[in-house]
Amino acid sequence: MYYFINNPIVAIFTVVVVVVLLIILYFLTLLKNRRYSKKLQLIAVNSEKNNNNSVNDKSLNNANAFNYSPYKLESSLITLREFSFFRVLKLSTSKHNLHIIIKPRIADFVTVSLNKYEKGSLFNSYFNKINRKHIDFLLCNQDFKPILGFEVDDSTHQRPDRVERDSFVGGLYKFIGLPVHHVYDWNNPDTIENYITSNLPK
Repeated sequence: MYYFINNPIVAIFTVVVVVVLLIILYFLTLLKNRRYSKKLQLIAVNSEKNNNNSVNDKSLNNANAFNYSPYKLESSLITLREFSFFRVLKLSTSKHNLHIIIKPRIADFVTVSLNKYEKGSLFNSYFNKINRKHIDFLLCNQDFKPILGFEVDDSTHQRPDRVERDSFVGGLYKFIGLPVHHVYDWNNPDTIENYITSNLPK
């Protein structure tokens, strides 16, 4: 004590060091508390998100809670033009014991002969080319083997995207050996009957 009293510089220096150390300790404690607080907040947010996701998942799987309002039942599977053709088509198919399948996906009656699980396989590339395309009417025999098809064409088939689509599926049908007739005069029963008769398996 006597040393500090007789050495004021040393005493002042000691006091400054102590004050600085206290300040540093204060800020370290403050920083630690803030980090802990943020950690608690993060835990709380994640917990809330998990709870919300759980609620959303449950509501999606819960028929009583799910909002079905955007859905509605279509008035018909086919257009008026297609329905007019269907009535004519039905007259001919009944004579030959053929089933009429309306708007099946091409992927429902055409398969991709590649191994889907083989490394580097192009299965998905080929499958995606036919997965979302349809044919208007597919005629099948009593064993539901595809025999021939019909496309009821209108002005939309003149669009560039439809022309490209028709070119692709036309090449596909030709390759797999499925006769497909593009119908423009859909109210002519004789034309439809002759086409069906000429393309039935011998």
